[in-house]
Amino acid sequence: ALAAEVNDGAEALLAAHPDGIAGRVSDHLRVTAGYETAVAAALGGFADALLATGADQLYALADAATSLGQVQLVAELTATGRDSAVVGMLDQLEQVLGERPVAASEQVSGVPAAERMLAATVFVTELPDAQRAARAFELLPAAAQIVTLRGDVLTASTLTTSGVAADEEPGASRIALVAERERATSELAQVRAEVDRIALQLADRRAALAAAKARAESALSDLRGFDAELAKRREALNRARARVESAR
Repeated sequence: ALAAEVNDGAEALLAAHPDGIAGRVSDHLRVTAGYETAVAAALGGFADALLATGADQLYALADAATSLGQVQLVAELTATGRDSAVVGMLDQLEQVLGERPVAASEQVSGVPAAERMLAATVFVTELPDAQRAARAFELLPAAAQIVTLRGDVLTASTLTTSGVAADEEPGASRIALVAERERATSELAQVRAEVDRIALQLADRRAALAAAKARAESALSDLRGFDAELAKRREALNRARARVESAR
C-alpha cells in the first residue's frame, strides 16, 4: 500500500466508487525524476485532487460530494491554453535570475489539466533575492510561480517556504512516493527479466553440460572397449610368440 494516503472528503468519495472518477491526480501524473517535490509544491492541494474523466463527470462528482466536506476536483474542460506561458522567456529569465529556470509544465505528463496549472510556473535551484524576483515577475505572466526544487513557492505577492533546511531532504510527497513505486516496479521488472535471461542461460548450460557428460561417458565407454580389445590382441600376440618360440 502507498505510504502517503490522503484523508479528506475525497477519500469518502473514492470509497463510494462513483462513475467518472479516475483516481487522484498524483496517481496519474508522470514527473521527471528530481522534480517531484517541486511539482507537489507548485500544485499544492491539487496534487492530491480527484481526477474526473470529463467536464460532465466533474460536475456530477461535485454534486455527489456536497455532504462529504471539501473536495478538490480536476478535469480538462478545454484543450486550449495548455501550452507553457514561460518557455519563450527562459533566456530572459536566465539573465534576470542568474540561473536558467525550467518550465514546470514540461516536467509533467499524464494529466493535461496539471500541465495547464503549471503553465506559468518555473523551477529553480534556489530562491532569487528580492531584486531579482521583482524583475522576474515583471517578465512573467499573471499568476506565475517560481518554485525551488526544495519546495519553496514564490509568487508576485507571497512566499511559502518548504520548511526544509538546505542540507536536509524534503519529506516525500504522494507524487514522490508514486514515482518511487513506479521506479521500483520498473527495476523489479528489469531484475525479473534478467533473472529469466540468466535462468534460460543456466538451462542451456546445464543441457550442454549434460550433453558433454553423455559424450564423455560414451567416449570413456569406447575407450574401455578399445582397451579391452587391445588387451585381447596383445594376449593373442603373446600366445603366438610363445608358440613360435616353442617351435624353435
